[in-house]
This record gives sequence, structure tokens and C-alpha cells, in this order.
Amino acid sequence: MKKRIAAISTIFCIICFSYVYAAQLRWEIPQNERLEIVRTSSVKYFMDSNLIKNYGERNIINLTCYEKEHDGSRVKGDFTVYQKDEEKEIFKKLDEYYSDFKILTNGKFIVDDKYIMPNVRHLPAFPSKDIPQKGKWQENGEIFFNNFPVPFAITFPVSYTLSEIKTINGTEIAVIDYSFLIKKFFKDAYVSGMPLKISGKNTGTLLWDIQNKRPYQMDDEYFIQFIFPDAKNKLFSAEFQMKIATRFTMYRNTDDEEKKKAIKDIEDVLPKGGGISVDDDKRGIVLRLGEVLFDFDSYRLKPQSVQSLDEAAKIIRDKYPDREIIVEGHTDNIGSADYNQRLSESRANSVAKHLKEKGLGDKLSYRGYGKDRPLFDNATAEGRSKNRRVEIIIKMK
Repeated sequence: MKKRIAAISTIFCIICFSYVYAAQLRWEIPQNERLEIVRTSSVKYFMDSNLIKNYGERNIINLTCYEKEHDGSRVKGDFTVYQKDEEKEIFKKLDEYYSDFKILTNGKFIVDDKYIMPNVRHLPAFPSKDIPQKGKWQENGEIFFNNFPVPFAITFPVSYTLSEIKTINGTEIAVIDYSFLIKKFFKDAYVSGMPLKISGKNTGTLLWDIQNKRPYQMDDEYFIQFIFPDAKNKLFSAEFQMKIATRFTMYRNTDDEEKKKAIKDIEDVLPKGGGISVDDDKRGIVLRLGEVLFDFDSYRLKPQSVQSLDEAAKIIRDKYPDREIIVEGHTDNIGSADYNQRLSESRANSVAKHLKEKGLGDKLSYRGYGKDRPLFDNATAEGRSKNRRVEIIIKMK
């Protein structure tokens, strides 16, 4: 009898152990919520094995679910690329892309051919069955390259291991190690600008929120090398080595009433007549700084303008400490395009640096648009004056 009880107890323990240390991994973004993905890379760039440049790169990706289906989430995405030289403090915004695609519950992406983003697809992807601790599986991943004369995709197997399941801040987290290799040869290698060969390797660790069905954190190392023929058909290589930290935050979409209240709260605190107005558009809440903050033909902040900017910084720091902040510079159409571009960038950078000194969060960047985005008619002196501005965008969508 005792032996039978012991055997039953042993079976029960095995069942419990299997239950605790196995997981069904699934993807889900709740409807009307936004998943923000911040990928920050330290990059080493080599030519023919010679180190050319160290720099930082950042991608901020926002995926907003607008429709739920039984097998996945339809999302609208914006993908923004930022870069900064090694010695710089603040990321500069370079490019922005938009997409509309579906994420299946197993992590596979369905992307229309007209969209180049997301360029990394089906990673991670999961099997349909529960995965035990130390369980392994393999699914195909894909990278789409659009920065060559002929765009192309590379598909490759990704190997996964569920290393462990642990609890972080009360949440059950799957720790997943993964790796993949890239190797691609090209028939059209001698088309100008196309590589002969691409090879690469990625290894990383992904933390997955089991209950909420979304990524929690990821860290990986990525190596990729391109072999090109030069004009004399001699070969040369371009190589990138990256260490990447990826962090994820879920936001509930802000409705119109909440935005109106937020704008009023900011307006109530800002000094009257301080040269800062508050507005909203599709990007979020916009603090608009007129040219009164700068002397003519200068990007240095006037001392008397700093108080208004400090108040704006305090509001953003206190109310929106985790939001992405983008500083944009704009000019009128007087002067050359190059001059206006440089001035708009320098003014945006000055404001961004000041905000950073006042303790704004890490997700801070700047960009200059020169004369390309006027709000008013440049044919009038009043319109030109209003177009000479810097905007601080608090990302809400």
C-alpha cells in the first residue's frame, strides 16, 4: 500500500513539475493598444576588416492593434530610424516608414508586398504545442533588405530553446535563447550596387511574457558581412557588428477627451506670453516654440527664453517620463535649402540638448526639416514668421 501511495505521489510530482515548467507561447496585442519597441544598438562598421566608425543606432517601432481576429492581430505600424555618432549625446531622426500587417498568434507575420517594414519577420515564432523547459524548436525567420538596387528577402531557420520559466515582478516569464545564420549568394552579383554574398550570425536571449502574450525584453548580438565587387572586379567587404538591447512597453490609446485635458493641463502651467503654444496632431501633443527663442540666424537659445523651455521640460518630465519625445526644427523659405536645413537641425538639437540637461528620458531625438513643412503661407511676412519654429512632440499614438 505504501509503495502504491509513493508511486502515485511520484506521478503527481512529475505532472506538477511538467505543468509548472512548460508553457504555451502566443503573440497578442490587445485591440486599441500600442506596443512600443525600442531597439538600441552599439554598432562597429568595418571596411575590409578595418574599423571605420563606431556609432549608435536606434529603431522605435509602434504597433497599434486596430482589429482582432481569431488567429491574430491586425496592426498599423510606424518604424523610425535614429542614429548618433559615438561622441554625440542625442539621436538624430533619419527615416520613418509605415506599415499595415497581421501578426498571427504563433508569431508569423503576413505583410503585403507594398510594405518594406517590418524588415525582420517571424521572430520569434512558436510551435502550436506546449514547450517544456529546455525544449527546442525551429521556425523560419526572414529579413527584407530594401537598401539595394534590387530589394530582396532572405529566409533562414531560427533555432530556439526555452531555457527556463521564471517570475519577474509577479509575471511568469519564459527565457528563450535563439540563434540563426545567414548565407546568401547572388546571381545578379555584378549589377551595380548589389553584393556577391551576404553572411551573418545572430545570437540572443528573449524574455517572453507568458500570460500577456507579448515580448518582455530582448538582448542580442548581430554580425553581418557584405562582399561586393568594385569597378575592377576586385572584392571588398563591408561588415557590421552590433550589440542590441530591445525594450517593450504597452500603452493604451489616448482618446480625444484625454488629449484635450492633457493640453489644458500643460497650458495652465506654461508661463503666459512665453512663446510656447500647445496643440495636437496625429503624432501626439505638440509644444510649438516660436522663433522668439532664438536670435536671428542663430541656434543659441536666448537667456530670457530658457525659463519657458525649463517649464516645458518640467511638465514633460513629471507627466510623461516614459514617452518618446521628438524635437523638430522648421524654417521659412527664405535662403537656400542647405542653409535652412542646417539651421533647422541646429535649432532642434539645441532644444533637445537643453531638455536632456533638464532630465528628460532616454527616448529623446531631434530632426530638422528646413522649409519642407510650412504651417502657414510663406508668401507673407506673418506666415514666414510662424513657420520659423521648433516643435516638441510628446508621442501619444
